[in-house]
Amino acid sequence: MLFSSSALIPQFLQALNHTLNPKKAEAVSFASPVEPAKPALSTTSQLLDQPGWSIGFYPKAHSKARSLISAKDLQHGDPKFLSLGAQVTIDRLYLPSKYPLQSLNVSIDYQPTELVQTIKVCAWSYCANGLNRSPATSLFVPVKAGKGLTLTMDWLVAGSLETGSIVHQLAVGSGQALPKLQRGYYVIAGRRQSTGDFPQWNTYHSIPHSEISDSSVLKHIDLRAKDASPIDFPYLLLSVDYGNSPTV
Repeated sequence: MLFSSSALIPQFLQALNHTLNPKKAEAVSFASPVEPAKPALSTTSQLLDQPGWSIGFYPKAHSKARSLISAKDLQHGDPKFLSLGAQVTIDRLYLPSKYPLQSLNVSIDYQPTELVQTIKVCAWSYCANGLNRSPATSLFVPVKAGKGLTLTMDWLVAGSLETGSIVHQLAVGSGQALPKLQRGYYVIAGRRQSTGDFPQWNTYHSIPHSEISDSSVLKHIDLRAKDASPIDFPYLLLSVDYGNSPTV
């Protein structure tokens, strides 16, 4: 009887090993084939969420503070713009790698002195195919009390028929829960790809001109994160100064 049991043990172990053979698991995959598309879908939804953009500000006047602040945190706008108007320069658009922005149009509300009605002027545009990509552009804009400087951004998401639109008003005066109009640089930014949140502006700073090696590329402001992390959000850079005489 003992001999019979010993003879069965190797057969039992062989059957058990065959049942638990790990090679059988090699044909089973738990990875979803659509998983790599999730970041793109997330970024697409970020472009369509409202509000779709946040505005950081860096003063044009010499300042010891190198960090940007939210334009909404400015205490007041500059009333000198009411008499001098504003010279608005749209410098450039920065996009992270493979960012699904198909097109962007920037329009500015403009009211010539001879007209009562405000008109919307397309000041700058971008298209991903490169056929319609505006260079840096500058224009004079009259500034009216109660309206400030108003610009509209309209964009199209790649691979989608959905569009987004937002109106930014830079206010003159104080007490309004709006970005304020001052001489300086405005960074209009979308959400971060890594977190889905807007940039925390006090964690980004400007590089002084003396530290910029290629001023033709980094014309006015170079955006850097304090922790040296890459800039993972799109932003439109524009500068605002006092106007002189109308050019339109």
